[in-house]
Amino acid sequence: MNRGARLVIVGITPGPNQIKAAYKTAQRLLRAGASDDIVLAEAKREGSFGSTTMRPKLVQMLDELSFQHLLGLRSCASLWEESFNLLHATSVVPHAAFRGSKPFAGSFSDVLESDALRRGFEEHFVPSFASLSRTALYVALGPTPLAALDWCAERRHLDADQIMGALAHPSTNGGSQVDVYLGKKVLEDLTERDPVINRVRDLQAQARRMREAVERVRTGAPMPTLAPMPTTDPVPSSAAISGTPSPTRSIRTSPAAETAPAADYVDPGRRAVFERIGFRCVNDKVKKVALFAGRASEREVYLVNGRSGIIVVVHPNMLDRAKAAVREPASTVKPKLFHNDDMRTFPDRDNGGKRPVRYGRAVACQTLGALEDFLISFDAA
Repeated sequence: MNRGARLVIVGITPGPNQIKAAYKTAQRLLRAGASDDIVLAEAKREGSFGSTTMRPKLVQMLDELSFQHLLGLRSCASLWEESFNLLHATSVVPHAAFRGSKPFAGSFSDVLESDALRRGFEEHFVPSFASLSRTALYVALGPTPLAALDWCAERRHLDADQIMGALAHPSTNGGSQVDVYLGKKVLEDLTERDPVINRVRDLQAQARRMREAVERVRTGAPMPTLAPMPTTDPVPSSAAISGTPSPTRSIRTSPAAETAPAADYVDPGRRAVFERIGFRCVNDKVKKVALFAGRASEREVYLVNGRSGIIVVVHPNMLDRAKAAVREPASTVKPKLFHNDDMRTFPDRDNGGKRPVRYGRAVACQTLGALEDFLISFDAA
């Protein structure tokens, strides 16, 4: 994570060229004895939209749209060189996903309808917003990432004003889409075999939205008011690495993260869901459970820590409310009572032990999205 990034570029999923570039870089640096920090940073740099055609076309679009001026750069090419700390490159499905032998290239609806893809999206992409600046600008590579970003904005994972729009996807099999997007070609310039021939109006509309967004940011000037960049040590370029390098601070961490208390029992992705929708953390100092209270109703919910599955526990008198708040198959109210003595605000009962134990009703949520939907409904007045 480039936590201080000012530009976030979002693709669908890493492709074969990106995988090969990242693996090749990691292999070379590991053999040279490089530290883990350098291996991870350089593999990220080389693999992020890296190919002989994709990255140059991406830089071309960004420069012609004047992103370099928004970021204070001579050219956006430096986002992969000395200014890499300004860029966070990611994907809707962050880990490479394939259908058969081909990279997944479907719609955002396809992501949501697939258990595996939705899990990758909700458990690895969505939680990353909590680590990025609320003033970062988001650029989608095509309609699928744009739909994903709009979905996230609707659920308050980021602000809608942060979403600039979509670029034409700079893939090698995209025909003339970059030229159409930049206005260098119109419909009459295309051959019947060009895969873009039926998408000219869509690309032109996307380009207009992007230019308007750039102008809005330029005139509104939100970017210069950003907090100072983290004072992390620069990551040396690949050419500068020889032998065993001295340890450097990872670009994936910030000074704030380094000084944070070590004993944080709450999963950060799950905590972020509670905080985004206004749940107040009452107690997160207990290892097994963390107590949150709803913004609208002040109803209490315990999040169970240290579980691979997402379990929240509500007051035993709230069973009907919990059942009504479960609105999708990804969430279920467990038939058995959940017992834990650290749930101090809940009643206790005899459970066959030497003394009574605190108890409540457990709700299992399969995804972070299901957790968010349940909490919003449960908290409703």
